Amino acid sequence: MTTRMLTKPQTQEILRDLRKSGYKVTKKSSGFYKVYDGDEEVFAAMVGHNGYLIRYKQGLFQEEEE
Repeated sequence: MTTRMLTKPQTQEILRDLRKSGYKVTKKSSGFYKVYDGDEEVFAAMVGHNGYLIRYKQGLFQEEEE
């Protein structure tokens, strides 16, 4: 799993894209989001002080090489 800090708009865009891709996004009342592919967690987001702490399965997103 990869971990990142993202802004609220960035996180909302990712969640919207995941929904469009057919994933079911689950939101808890505490502001915690989880996304599963079958039984495997592929994305999670937790509300932080200045945005969201997210973690996701490597390969879920196409990332630029550094």
